[in-house]
Amino acid sequence: MEEVSTKLNILDFIITVLQQHEKSLDESLEKFDHALSRLEKFFSNEDPEAKKIKDHFSLLEETREVKKYFEDLKNYKEQKILLKQIEFTILNLTIKGKTIEEIALSLGINPINVKKIQNKLVRKGYLNNTKQET
Repeated sequence: MEEVSTKLNILDFIITVLQQHEKSLDESLEKFDHALSRLEKFFSNEDPEAKKIKDHFSLLEETREVKKYFEDLKNYKEQKILLKQIEFTILNLTIKGKTIEEIALSLGINPINVKKIQNKLVRKGYLNNTKQET
């Protein structure tokens, strides 16, 4: 009989614990439902503060776009400066009498690109056509 009593006590304990968890889950579900109804109200524009917050987020998005534009512009300028540095280096090496292959090898770039940059330097007037090595 004592064994049955012990089993019943254990079952009572388990039921009590489960009831407490059920109560906690019910409270959490109620909070979730409340938050969900606030979100629905917010997105349906019934909340007067919703428009202000949405406008703020819209302004933040526009700010991000402007920031990205300036970052892209900065990257473009950096690439342009880098290109000018390469042009200057190729100009110096060409004037020193280095061949296209030697220049390409020393800079680690394709000889075709060296030739294109040399042609660009000729168009800009920095290099005579006769100075280029083929």
